[in-house]
Amino acid sequence: MKTTIIQWPCFALGAALLFCGCSIFGENERVEVAIAASAATVSPTNPVTINVSANNQGEGRVVWGRGSSSCQLGAVIQAGNENYRIDIRACTSDLAEQGLEPGERRNESWLWDGQIFRSNQPERLAPGRYKIYGTAGGWLSKTPVEIEVKP
Repeated sequence: MKTTIIQWPCFALGAALLFCGCSIFGENERVEVAIAASAATVSPTNPVTINVSANNQGEGRVVWGRGSSSCQLGAVIQAGNENYRIDIRACTSDLAEQGLEPGERRNESWLWDGQIFRSNQPERLAPGRYKIYGTAGGWLSKTPVEIEVKP
């Protein structure tokens, strides 16, 4: 069978729907993520406690990947046009499915001293005001926490 140029986009779209359709169109998958910080300022000598919670408000189990069973939730900070991970903490080295059952809620907390991950390396964040979003897989908290990073 000969494939024409027009068939390739249809094939690509069909493959995308086959492999990703459930997460793109799954209206019953609803994860609410929230974030809180114990203080409005952070510095290397005065870390804050970051608390991220996720709640599966959908009808089915939601899975967002595999990784540490103790560190399933995270946080990113918006710096300029980029988002950087701030969930720098010790985690178990097991490989578990990460997700939530219907109605299940998960909370994780850790100390944060103003470092970010840039190119998979910890780096001190420049002083200034930033927005932090909680994460559970690809879900972000709707409301960020605003925090001032001090030297």
